Amino acid sequence: MQDKKIYIILPLFIIPIILMGLIFVVDRKEKQEILKKLQNQENLIQDVSRTAEARTEKNAWITPKANPIFVPWRDWNVEEPQINAKAAILMEVKNKQNGPFEEKILFQENIQKPLPIASLTKLMTALVVADNMDLNKNIKITKEAVSQEGEAGKLVVGEELPVKTLLFAMLMESSNDAAFALASDIGMENFVALMNVKAKNLQLKNTSFANPIGLDDPKNFSSAFDVTKILEYCLNNKTIAEALKTQSMETTDILGKFSHSWKNTNKLLEALPNVIGGKTGLTNAAGGCVALAVNNPKNDSKIISVLLGATDENKRFEETKKLIDWTFKAYNW
Repeated sequence: MQDKKIYIILPLFIIPIILMGLIFVVDRKEKQEILKKLQNQENLIQDVSRTAEARTEKNAWITPKANPIFVPWRDWNVEEPQINAKAAILMEVKNKQNGPFEEKILFQENIQKPLPIASLTKLMTALVVADNMDLNKNIKITKEAVSQEGEAGKLVVGEELPVKTLLFAMLMESSNDAAFALASDIGMENFVALMNVKAKNLQLKNTSFANPIGLDDPKNFSSAFDVTKILEYCLNNKTIAEALKTQSMETTDILGKFSHSWKNTNKLLEALPNVIGGKTGLTNAAGGCVALAVNNPKNDSKIISVLLGATDENKRFEETKKLIDWTFKAYNW
Protein backbone atom coordinates (compact mmCIF):
# COMPACT_ATOMS: atom_id res chain seq x y z
CA MET A 1 0.00 0.00 0.00
CA GLN A 2 2.85 2.31 0.84
CA ASP A 3 4.52 1.54 -2.51
CA LYS A 4 1.36 2.52 -4.36
CA LYS A 5 1.37 5.89 -2.59
CA ILE A 6 4.93 6.50 -3.76
CA TYR A 7 3.99 5.72 -7.38
CA ILE A 8 1.03 8.12 -7.15
CA ILE A 9 2.96 10.96 -5.47
CA LEU A 10 6.11 10.66 -7.65
CA PRO A 11 4.44 11.84 -10.89
CA LEU A 12 3.06 14.80 -8.99
CA PHE A 13 6.70 15.93 -8.45
CA ILE A 14 8.01 14.97 -11.90
CA ILE A 15 5.24 16.62 -13.95
CA PRO A 16 5.89 20.15 -12.50
CA ILE A 17 9.63 19.71 -13.07
CA ILE A 18 9.00 18.74 -16.69
CA LEU A 19 6.64 21.68 -17.12
CA MET A 20 9.20 24.06 -15.62
CA GLY A 21 11.79 22.65 -17.99
CA LEU A 22 9.54 23.23 -20.97
CA ILE A 23 8.79 26.76 -19.81
CA PHE A 24 12.54 27.38 -19.43
CA VAL A 25 13.23 26.11 -22.97
CA VAL A 26 10.43 28.21 -24.47
CA ASP A 27 11.49 31.25 -22.48
CA ARG A 28 15.11 30.80 -23.57
CA LYS A 29 14.04 30.43 -27.21
CA GLU A 30 11.96 33.63 -26.99
CA LYS A 31 14.91 35.46 -25.45
CA GLN A 32 17.17 34.23 -28.24
CA GLU A 33 14.65 35.47 -30.82
CA ILE A 34 14.51 38.87 -29.10
CA LEU A 35 18.31 39.07 -28.95
CA LYS A 36 18.49 38.11 -32.63
CA LYS A 37 16.03 40.89 -33.54
CA LEU A 38 17.99 43.39 -31.47
CA GLN A 39 21.23 42.30 -33.17
CA ASN A 40 19.61 42.68 -36.60
CA GLN A 41 18.42 46.17 -35.67
CA GLU A 42 21.92 47.06 -34.44
CA ASN A 43 23.44 45.75 -37.69
CA LEU A 44 20.96 47.84 -39.70
CA ILE A 45 21.88 50.96 -37.73
CA GLN A 46 25.57 50.24 -38.29
CA ASP A 47 24.98 49.71 -42.03
CA VAL A 48 23.17 53.04 -42.32
CA SER A 49 25.91 54.74 -40.29
CA ARG A 50 28.63 53.24 -42.49
CA THR A 51 26.69 54.30 -45.57
CA ALA A 52 26.56 57.89 -44.34
CA GLU A 53 30.30 57.88 -43.69
CA ALA A 54 31.28 56.10 -46.91
CA ARG A 55 31.78 59.38 -48.81
CA THR A 56 35.35 59.46 -47.50
CA GLU A 57 36.05 55.76 -47.98
CA LYS A 58 37.18 53.69 -50.95
CA ASN A 59 33.80 52.19 -51.86
CA ALA A 60 30.99 54.16 -53.48
CA TRP A 61 28.64 55.99 -51.14
CA ILE A 62 25.76 53.75 -52.13
CA THR A 63 26.61 50.06 -52.56
CA PRO A 64 24.54 46.98 -53.46
CA LYS A 65 24.85 45.69 -49.87
CA ALA A 66 23.97 49.00 -48.26
CA ASN A 67 21.13 50.47 -50.27
CA PRO A 68 19.95 53.41 -48.14
CA ILE A 69 16.48 53.62 -46.63
CA PHE A 70 16.07 57.12 -48.05
CA VAL A 71 16.17 58.76 -51.48
CA PRO A 72 17.68 58.57 -53.97
CA TRP A 73 16.98 54.91 -54.73
CA ARG A 74 19.75 53.21 -56.70
CA ASP A 75 18.54 51.08 -59.61
CA TRP A 76 21.10 48.27 -59.61
CA ASN A 77 19.95 47.12 -63.03
CA VAL A 78 21.87 50.12 -64.38
CA GLU A 79 25.56 49.25 -64.44
CA GLU A 80 28.33 51.53 -63.16
CA PRO A 81 29.73 53.86 -65.86
CA GLN A 82 33.14 53.01 -67.27
CA ILE A 83 35.49 56.00 -67.59
CA ASN A 84 39.19 56.43 -68.35
CA ALA A 85 39.76 59.60 -66.33
CA LYS A 86 42.04 59.38 -63.29
CA ALA A 87 39.35 60.51 -60.87
CA ALA A 88 35.66 61.38 -60.87
CA ILE A 89 32.83 62.13 -58.50
CA LEU A 90 29.10 62.73 -58.70
CA MET A 91 27.61 64.43 -55.68
CA GLU A 92 24.07 65.54 -54.99
CA VAL A 93 24.04 68.82 -53.05
CA LYS A 94 21.02 70.38 -51.39
CA ASN A 95 21.31 73.77 -49.75
CA LYS A 96 19.81 74.07 -46.30
CA GLN A 97 18.59 77.35 -44.92
CA ASN A 98 20.82 78.51 -42.07
CA GLY A 99 22.73 75.27 -42.18
CA PRO A 100 25.42 73.25 -43.98
CA PHE A 101 25.06 71.67 -47.39
CA GLU A 102 23.32 68.30 -47.46
CA GLU A 103 25.51 66.04 -49.61
CA LYS A 104 25.23 62.53 -51.02
CA ILE A 105 27.92 60.89 -53.12
CA LEU A 106 26.37 59.00 -56.01
CA PHE A 107 29.54 57.85 -57.80
CA GLN A 108 33.21 57.97 -57.01
CA GLU A 109 36.55 57.00 -58.47
CA ASN A 110 39.75 57.99 -56.63
CA ILE A 111 37.95 61.00 -55.16
CA GLN A 112 40.54 61.71 -52.45
CA LYS A 113 43.60 61.31 -54.66
CA PRO A 114 45.65 64.54 -54.99
CA LEU A 115 46.00 65.41 -58.68
CA PRO A 116 46.91 68.45 -60.78
CA ILE A 117 43.72 70.34 -61.62
CA ALA A 118 44.88 72.81 -64.30
CA SER A 119 42.54 75.80 -64.61
CA LEU A 120 40.04 74.46 -62.10
CA THR A 121 42.47 76.32 -59.84
CA LYS A 122 40.77 79.50 -61.04
CA LEU A 123 37.66 78.58 -59.04
CA MET A 124 39.65 79.21 -55.87
CA THR A 125 41.18 82.32 -57.44
CA ALA A 126 37.64 83.59 -57.99
CA LEU A 127 36.68 82.96 -54.35
CA VAL A 128 39.73 84.88 -53.10
CA VAL A 129 38.94 87.76 -55.46
CA ALA A 130 35.34 87.86 -54.26
CA ASP A 131 36.48 87.88 -50.62
CA ASN A 132 39.21 90.50 -50.93
CA MET A 133 38.65 92.81 -53.91
CA ASP A 134 36.18 95.50 -54.93
CA LEU A 135 34.45 94.25 -58.09
CA ASN A 136 34.22 97.82 -59.42
CA LYS A 137 37.90 98.59 -59.01
CA ASN A 138 39.79 99.10 -62.29
CA ILE A 139 42.94 97.07 -62.92
CA LYS A 140 45.61 98.19 -65.38
CA ILE A 141 46.92 95.35 -67.53
CA THR A 142 50.69 95.02 -67.39
CA LYS A 143 53.15 93.54 -69.85
CA GLU A 144 53.89 90.76 -67.37
CA ALA A 145 50.22 89.82 -67.25
CA VAL A 146 49.92 89.66 -71.04
CA SER A 147 53.10 87.55 -71.27
CA GLN A 148 51.49 84.69 -69.34
CA GLU A 149 51.15 81.34 -71.09
CA GLY A 150 48.16 81.15 -73.44
CA GLU A 151 46.23 83.72 -75.44
CA ALA A 152 42.78 83.39 -73.89
CA GLY A 153 41.17 86.73 -73.14
CA LYS A 154 43.46 88.63 -75.52
CA LEU A 155 44.08 91.40 -73.02
CA VAL A 156 46.07 94.45 -74.13
CA VAL A 157 48.98 96.05 -72.28
CA GLY A 158 47.90 99.38 -70.77
CA GLU A 159 44.13 98.89 -70.94
CA GLU A 160 42.08 99.10 -67.76
CA LEU A 161 39.28 96.72 -66.89
CA PRO A 162 37.07 96.35 -63.81
CA VAL A 163 37.74 93.44 -61.46
CA LYS A 164 34.32 91.97 -62.33
CA THR A 165 35.12 92.00 -66.06
CA LEU A 166 38.46 90.30 -65.48
CA LEU A 167 36.69 87.72 -63.32
CA PHE A 168 34.43 86.87 -66.29
CA ALA A 169 37.42 86.63 -68.65
CA MET A 170 39.17 84.30 -66.21
CA LEU A 171 36.21 81.98 -65.64
CA MET A 172 34.70 82.00 -69.13
CA GLU A 173 37.75 81.88 -71.40
CA SER A 174 40.09 80.66 -68.65
CA SER A 175 42.30 83.68 -69.28
CA ASN A 176 45.68 83.30 -67.59
CA ASP A 177 46.31 86.99 -68.22
CA ALA A 178 43.20 87.94 -66.25
CA ALA A 179 44.05 85.60 -63.37
CA PHE A 180 47.57 87.02 -63.16
CA ALA A 181 46.33 90.62 -63.31
CA LEU A 182 43.85 90.02 -60.49
CA ALA A 183 46.36 88.28 -58.24
CA SER A 184 49.07 90.88 -58.92
CA ASP A 185 46.85 93.65 -57.58
CA ILE A 186 47.10 92.05 -54.13
CA GLY A 187 50.61 90.74 -54.65
CA MET A 188 51.29 87.26 -56.04
CA GLU A 189 52.77 85.78 -52.86
CA ASN A 190 50.02 87.23 -50.67
CA PHE A 191 47.33 86.10 -53.08
CA VAL A 192 48.54 82.48 -53.16
CA ALA A 193 48.75 82.54 -49.36
CA LEU A 194 45.10 83.64 -49.25
CA MET A 195 44.19 80.76 -51.57
CA ASN A 196 45.73 78.26 -49.18
CA VAL A 197 44.12 79.90 -46.16
CA LYS A 198 40.75 79.65 -47.91
CA ALA A 199 41.41 75.99 -48.68
CA LYS A 200 42.14 75.37 -45.01
CA ASN A 201 39.00 77.24 -43.92
CA LEU A 202 36.93 75.07 -46.28
CA GLN A 203 38.59 72.00 -44.72
CA LEU A 204 40.05 70.80 -48.01
CA LYS A 205 42.38 68.00 -46.94
CA ASN A 206 44.02 67.19 -50.28
CA THR A 207 44.50 70.65 -51.77
CA SER A 208 47.44 73.00 -52.19
CA PHE A 209 47.97 76.05 -54.40
CA ALA A 210 51.20 77.43 -55.85
CA ASN A 211 49.76 79.90 -58.39
CA PRO A 212 46.39 81.50 -59.23
CA ILE A 213 46.35 80.19 -62.81
CA GLY A 214 46.65 76.43 -62.53
CA LEU A 215 50.01 76.08 -64.24
CA ASP A 216 51.63 72.69 -63.68
CA ASP A 217 53.47 72.72 -60.37
CA PRO A 218 54.06 69.89 -57.85
CA LYS A 219 52.58 72.12 -55.14
CA ASN A 220 49.43 72.95 -57.11
CA PHE A 221 46.92 70.13 -56.73
CA SER A 222 43.54 69.10 -55.38
CA SER A 223 41.20 66.11 -55.37
CA ALA A 224 37.88 65.48 -57.08
CA PHE A 225 36.16 65.57 -53.68
CA ASP A 226 37.76 68.88 -52.70
CA VAL A 227 36.89 70.48 -56.04
CA THR A 228 33.20 69.73 -55.44
CA LYS A 229 33.46 71.77 -52.24
CA ILE A 230 35.12 74.67 -54.06
CA LEU A 231 32.48 74.65 -56.78
CA GLU A 232 29.67 74.54 -54.18
CA TYR A 233 30.91 77.78 -52.65
CA CYS A 234 31.48 79.38 -56.04
CA LEU A 235 27.86 78.69 -57.01
CA ASN A 236 26.69 80.45 -53.87
CA ASN A 237 28.39 83.66 -54.97
CA LYS A 238 26.10 85.50 -57.38
CA THR A 239 28.83 87.06 -59.54
CA ILE A 240 30.95 83.91 -59.81
CA ALA A 241 27.90 81.76 -60.54
CA GLU A 242 26.86 84.14 -63.31
CA ALA A 243 30.29 83.94 -64.93
CA LEU A 244 30.32 80.14 -64.75
CA LYS A 245 27.13 79.88 -66.81
CA THR A 246 27.67 82.76 -69.28
CA GLN A 247 28.26 81.34 -72.77
CA SER A 248 29.50 84.49 -74.50
CA MET A 249 30.22 88.13 -73.70
CA GLU A 250 31.09 91.34 -75.54
CA THR A 251 32.84 94.13 -73.65
CA THR A 252 35.40 96.94 -73.85
CA ASP A 253 37.99 98.49 -71.59
CA ILE A 254 36.86 101.46 -69.45
CA LEU A 255 37.75 103.97 -72.19
CA GLY A 256 36.01 102.01 -74.93
CA LYS A 257 39.26 101.81 -76.86
CA PHE A 258 39.72 98.03 -76.91
CA SER A 259 36.91 95.55 -77.48
CA HIS A 260 36.78 91.95 -76.34
CA SER A 261 34.64 89.00 -77.37
CA TRP A 262 34.77 86.06 -74.99
CA LYS A 263 33.30 82.58 -75.34
CA ASN A 264 33.04 80.02 -72.57
CA THR A 265 35.38 77.04 -72.91
CA ASN A 266 32.75 74.76 -71.38
CA LYS A 267 30.99 73.02 -74.29
CA LEU A 268 28.58 71.31 -71.91
CA LEU A 269 26.73 74.56 -71.23
CA GLU A 270 24.92 73.93 -74.53
CA ALA A 271 25.14 70.14 -74.69
CA LEU A 272 23.27 69.27 -71.47
CA PRO A 273 19.90 70.38 -70.05
CA ASN A 274 19.58 72.14 -66.69
CA VAL A 275 23.25 73.17 -66.54
CA ILE A 276 23.97 75.63 -63.73
CA GLY A 277 27.58 76.29 -64.69
CA GLY A 278 31.08 74.95 -64.53
CA LYS A 279 34.78 75.31 -65.27
CA THR A 280 37.27 73.53 -67.50
CA GLY A 281 40.98 72.84 -67.25
CA LEU A 282 43.65 71.38 -69.50
CA THR A 283 47.43 71.00 -69.14
CA ASN A 284 49.94 68.29 -70.02
CA ALA A 285 50.27 67.11 -66.44
CA ALA A 286 46.59 67.43 -65.47
CA GLY A 287 45.01 66.15 -68.66
CA GLY A 288 41.42 67.21 -69.28
CA CYS A 289 39.43 68.44 -66.29
CA VAL A 290 35.80 69.54 -65.88
CA ALA A 291 33.80 70.70 -62.87
CA LEU A 292 30.10 70.98 -63.66
CA ALA A 293 26.82 71.50 -61.83
CA VAL A 294 23.32 70.71 -63.13
CA ASN A 295 19.93 71.22 -61.57
CA ASN A 296 18.04 68.18 -60.28
CA PRO A 297 14.38 69.29 -60.34
CA LYS A 298 13.28 65.89 -58.98
CA ASN A 299 14.71 66.71 -55.55
CA ASP A 300 15.15 70.49 -55.65
CA SER A 301 18.90 69.92 -55.56
CA LYS A 302 21.92 70.02 -57.84
CA ILE A 303 24.30 67.36 -59.08
CA ILE A 304 27.98 68.30 -59.09
CA SER A 305 30.31 66.36 -61.35
CA VAL A 306 34.09 66.65 -61.18
CA LEU A 307 36.32 64.79 -63.61
CA LEU A 308 40.13 64.92 -63.41
CA GLY A 309 42.78 63.49 -65.71
CA ALA A 310 40.81 62.73 -68.88
CA THR A 311 42.97 61.54 -71.75
CA ASP A 312 42.28 64.56 -73.95
CA GLU A 313 40.25 67.75 -74.38
CA ASN A 314 37.20 66.09 -75.92
CA LYS A 315 37.17 63.05 -73.64
CA ARG A 316 36.71 65.29 -70.59
CA PHE A 317 33.38 66.47 -72.03
CA GLU A 318 32.32 63.03 -73.29
CA GLU A 319 32.95 61.35 -69.96
CA THR A 320 31.36 64.14 -67.92
CA LYS A 321 28.23 63.94 -70.08
CA LYS A 322 28.28 60.16 -69.68
CA LEU A 323 28.36 60.52 -65.88
CA ILE A 324 25.54 63.08 -65.77
CA ASP A 325 23.33 61.00 -68.10
CA TRP A 326 24.05 57.89 -66.02
CA THR A 327 23.04 59.62 -62.78
CA PHE A 328 19.47 60.21 -63.90
CA LYS A 329 19.18 56.63 -65.17
CA ALA A 330 20.72 54.96 -62.14
CA TYR A 331 18.88 56.92 -59.44
CA ASN A 332 15.24 57.63 -58.68
CA TRP A 333 14.05 60.43 -56.44
